[in-house]
Amino acid sequence: MPRIAPKLLWLGLLTPTLFGFDFASKRAVVQQLGPRDVVPVLDGWLAFVHAENPGAMFSMPLPLPLIAVAGVVVLWVLLRMMRALPDAARLPALALALLASGAAGNLADRLGDGTVTDFIQVSAAGSAAAPWLVDRFGTATWPIFNLADIWLVVGVAMLAVMPRSWMERAPAAAPA
Repeated sequence: MPRIAPKLLWLGLLTPTLFGFDFASKRAVVQQLGPRDVVPVLDGWLAFVHAENPGAMFSMPLPLPLIAVAGVVVLWVLLRMMRALPDAARLPALALALLASGAAGNLADRLGDGTVTDFIQVSAAGSAAAPWLVDRFGTATWPIFNLADIWLVVGVAMLAVMPRSWMERAPAAAPA
């Protein structure tokens, strides 16, 4: 029986699983919460809020066709990167699977109705750090996000701290 490369296991198992979690969470929010409804989770720190984002990341106002084409190009580039990885490159494959899950999740949501459903709100507005945050960033509340956004941030962070040598093909063996 042929052995499946670890990088393909990450892509084939993790990507659809994370995509499914993202899709299911967004559908649950749409079905259970009205627009701008707030469900506190951790008093003053974390809440679920139903928000629809018609723009790109951080609500940048870009036309839907441009965002859709960019999403497809990103997925194509990620698949090409995955293909170029050595078969045993587990951590880079994990990072690329996270990125593919997040990109596909937000792209699918956007293609459905032109917006992305966001619902996770993190805030430090009631904390001692609030004045410092407002002074430095203008707010103590992070923009509302979703699970796909988490997958994207974690994937990018992993690639940013990963040694470049982990992304390269192993050198060809010298002839004996």
